[in-house]
Amino acid sequence: PVALRSLLARRFDAPIVSAFVSSQAYRETVLEAGAAAPSPVTAIYPEPSPVEHLRLIAAIYRKPVSVGVLASAASAHLLSMFEQHAPSLGIELTIESVEPQTNINRALDRIANTSVLLALPDSTIYTAENIRNILITTYRRNQAVIGFSTAFVKAGALASEVSSVQHITAQ
Repeated sequence: PVALRSLLARRFDAPIVSAFVSSQAYRETVLEAGAAAPSPVTAIYPEPSPVEHLRLIAAIYRKPVSVGVLASAASAHLLSMFEQHAPSLGIELTIESVEPQTNINRALDRIANTSVLLALPDSTIYTAENIRNILITTYRRNQAVIGFSTAFVKAGALASEVSSVQHITAQ
């Protein structure tokens, strides 16, 4: 994000390709630059695309499954893709909005009836302070967690789809 921020502050007409900056950090950085950003700006994210996440869940379960998603304003841009593709894969989504003041345990309670928690790359929800609590709570409920990185799997998530590359162009 630091290099991207620096490039966005410069005045030149060459395309900018942001590689391996999270989608959340990319969106925040481009929004900060606003109209002053040179164009075109594009990104290759390190996290899997929402559709690949859903396909991974469908492949693991091989039957209709209920999936809970915690989303904040930082990850809300991903929700329409989930909502669009989930039904065709036999996935019933329950999306729970998480505001900065939301107690994470209450948010987890509201999706307790789902079989899977799909963790999005959202640093406002999944922080070093609460990831252990999230994994313990879901484990006690026999609720699988699909993460967005290998670190999530090492911490206790069922799986992670890290091989895909998502591409988006800012307009």
